[in-house]
Amino acid sequence: MFKDYLSNPETYDRLEEHLINTFKNSLAKEAIQPEKFLTPHYIDICVDGTRLRDANPIFSVRNTDTGNILRIVISEGVKGYSAIHNDIEGFDELCLVIQLRNLGRAIKETIKWAKSQSK
Repeated sequence: MFKDYLSNPETYDRLEEHLINTFKNSLAKEAIQPEKFLTPHYIDICVDGTRLRDANPIFSVRNTDTGNILRIVISEGVKGYSAIHNDIEGFDELCLVIQLRNLGRAIKETIKWAKSQSK
C-alpha cells in the first residue's frame, strides 16, 4: 500500500497522515486525552523550506505532561524491529526503527507507549 513512500511524495504524505489518524483514533478508543499528545513532534524541513521525506522519522509524538517522545523511523537496512531508548534533554525518547512490513507492530507499540504516558 505504501511501498513507494520514498520515491513518491504523495504516498509519503498519505503514510504520514495514516499514522497520525491511526494514533488519534486509537487514543479515542482507549479514552486517552488527545490534548496530552503533540504530533508531529519532529518536523523535517530544509533551510530552503522543502520537506525531507526520508522516514526519519515518519511519525513522532510528544506527551505534554511527561515530556517524553516516541518516534518511528522506517529503514529497510534494519533487520526486523528495534526499540531504542534515548535521553533527550532529560526526557525519554523511544525510537522504533522498523522495516515498512513491521508498521502494524510499531503502531501497537505506539499505543502501548501512549497508555504508559497517561498513568
